[in-house]
Amino acid sequence: MSKQIRPFLLCLLLVGIVSLASFTSAQSRQESQQLESTKFVRVDRPEAGDGYRKVRRYTGVVAARRTSELSFLHSGRVEKIFVEEGDRVSQGQLLAVLDTRTLIAERERLRAQLARARARYQELERGPRREPRLGSEAQVRRLASELRLARQKLERRRALYRDGAIPKEELDEWESRVRVTEESLEAARQDSLELENGTRPEVLAQAAADVSEMEAALRELEVRFEDSELHAPFPGRVASRTVDEGTVISAGSPVVQLDESGPSEALVDLPADVDPPPEVRLIVGERELPGTLLSEPVRVDQESFTHTARYKISDSSPGTPVVLELTRFVEEPGLWVPTSSLTAASNGLWRCYSVNENSRVDVHQVEVLYREPERVLVRGTVRPSDRVVVEGVKSVVPGQQVAL
Repeated sequence: MSKQIRPFLLCLLLVGIVSLASFTSAQSRQESQQLESTKFVRVDRPEAGDGYRKVRRYTGVVAARRTSELSFLHSGRVEKIFVEEGDRVSQGQLLAVLDTRTLIAERERLRAQLARARARYQELERGPRREPRLGSEAQVRRLASELRLARQKLERRRALYRDGAIPKEELDEWESRVRVTEESLEAARQDSLELENGTRPEVLAQAAADVSEMEAALRELEVRFEDSELHAPFPGRVASRTVDEGTVISAGSPVVQLDESGPSEALVDLPADVDPPPEVRLIVGERELPGTLLSEPVRVDQESFTHTARYKISDSSPGTPVVLELTRFVEEPGLWVPTSSLTAASNGLWRCYSVNENSRVDVHQVEVLYREPERVLVRGTVRPSDRVVVEGVKSVVPGQQVAL
């Protein structure tokens, strides 16, 4: 080959290499631009479902098994209170006392009256002493002698009156003296007979009744002494204290409120058509406690149409809120899709997108049947075989070309 042709071929080769490089660079830039304009999405298959579990939450409150407002049976001045709010007490523990000075004085008076009644009963039971009987017999003999003398004098006055020696008035006076002496003698004889026979049964029974009455009054007073002390009827905790020392209270006025310690009750209001389960898990504060149904509800509130279920739980503070969660399965066929796959549509419906075989976006109208935090049960035009867009939903439109 001649020397003139070689430079020409070399130049032609260089031009071809440069052209090929330029074409390759342009094609690479075009492919890069196409790649950058393509939208990438992540898809997932819907999961068929025949329904969902619906959780309902019902609120209630913890209550003590027994709660009592303790008070005195009688009025008086509060002398001492031995507990404060929040204190735990045992059964029979002394909580408060009343001033008993008036009762002490009354007890001394009744004891004196009882002693006097007993002494009188013993005297009547033993009967009169010998000296009164002798005196009564002497009195009878004296009056009998006076009566004989008076009768003799009356006979002489009658003879004198018949002879006209004395007036009628003097005769009447002696007749009156005889009648008075006769009556006195009869009374003395009755007294002597009573002393000889002893005390009459009815009098002795009356004296015994007086003794029994005094003894009953003392027993009643001892009961008032007992009622002047306020004791805990069961172990528990003092929920409130309403009075202080020195307060004059009337009978029945609350002094302390006592909540029973030990197992508590959870009172939960349920709709009238919901039967309370026998065993549940209750959320009490920050704890989850097992609960056992104590009794079936027997009354429905006519205003709220609810009934109260009583559950036994472990020891908890009365007044603490409690939550009962009940799960119910609802049969509702549909498809489960991720929550991120839905966007709002009109008329209360929702829409989701899927990618067809041509890598283009299709739109579906769906109805939300149930919503969970991460997924949603829907019903609509979407099918189990569709590839539902779960990421990049807001940046795609129907018919758009996308890459998976």
